[in-house]
Amino acid sequence: MEKTALILIAFLGMALLFGCAQQQQSNGTGKYDEASSPYVSKIEPPKIRLDGFEFEFTSVGKASTLTLLFQKDNLTKITKMPDNVQELDSQPISQQQLADLAQTVSDNKFFTLPQDEYGEFDSTDGPALVLLGKMNGQKKLVSCQKDCPPEVDNITQKVQQFIEPQ
Repeated sequence: MEKTALILIAFLGMALLFGCAQQQQSNGTGKYDEASSPYVSKIEPPKIRLDGFEFEFTSVGKASTLTLLFQKDNLTKITKMPDNVQELDSQPISQQQLADLAQTVSDNKFFTLPQDEYGEFDSTDGPALVLLGKMNGQKKLVSCQKDCPPEVDNITQKVQQFIEPQ
C-alpha cells in the first residue's frame, strides 16, 4: 500500500510540474505558445527539389494554342495556329523562377487534386487549360475549362507572369 501511495504522489508531482511548464509557455494568455515549446520541432520543411521538376501549361483557344514547357533552366513557348503554323521561342529561366513555380505547384497541392478533369469541354466556350506536372516521382495531368478549381487558378496566375512579363 505504501509503495502504491509513493508512486501516486510521484505521478501527481510530475503532472503538477508539467502543468506549470505549460502555463509558463502560454505567456499568461491561457493559450499554448507553440513557438516557445521545447517539444515542438524547429526543423524547417524540406525545400522543393527541382531535379526532375517539369511543368507544361497549355491554353487551348479558338485562334491558337499556347504551350509553355518549363524544364531545368529553359522555358519553351510553342504557339500553334489553326493553319498548322507553329512559332517556337526558347529562353533561359532562372533557378529562382523555376523554384517559385514549383513552390506554387506544391503549395496548391496540384498532385493531390481529387479530379483530373473539371467541367464539360466545348470548343465554343473559350479557352481550355491543360496542366501536366512532374515532380518528386509524381506525375499529374489536369484539364479544365470554366470550372477550374482555385488551385489551378493560382497556378495559372503564376504562369501568366511568363506569358506577359512585367
